[in-house]
Amino acid sequence: IAMWKFGLSGAGALTILLVGALLIWYVFYLSARATDVSITVFGALYTGFMLATIIALRESLDNIWGGVLVATLFASVWANDSCAYLAGIKFGKHKMAPHVSPKKSWEGFIAGLIGSVVVWLLITLIPGVNITLWQGALFGLVVGLFAVVGDLVESRIKRNSGVKDSGTICRGTVAF
Repeated sequence: IAMWKFGLSGAGALTILLVGALLIWYVFYLSARATDVSITVFGALYTGFMLATIIALRESLDNIWGGVLVATLFASVWANDSCAYLAGIKFGKHKMAPHVSPKKSWEGFIAGLIGSVVVWLLITLIPGVNITLWQGALFGLVVGLFAVVGDLVESRIKRNSGVKDSGTICRGTVAF
């Protein structure tokens, strides 16, 4: 809401308030541990800023083009996941991070990057989208890399929490 209503400065101010409140909590609530504060800050920043960047991305372009940009972002992540999964099942032999996500393979990783790049290259064909093929390829690579890193981070969080299905971390949520 801070990003939506007040932009980047609103998100920054909210972050400062959050960290300040947590530091006060840490100082005056003696049973609070540094790990409690760290986990709370990480959780708020990891989820909050991720969602806030979607709003910033949407607002970065006029008319429908910001929405097209957000839809492209989601489509490229989905293409990355789908291509990585299918290629990993068929060709995956070299494990990427077996201690964090045992089924991820380097072959799937490469296929996922290709899938993400293809989506961004296709978006350059839409009139009104002013990015070059090189920019599309670069955006596809960046989104693909961050999609995999984010997936590995979530896998690590689930392992640390002792949860196999992320939908069971918060009861009442649905995992897709």
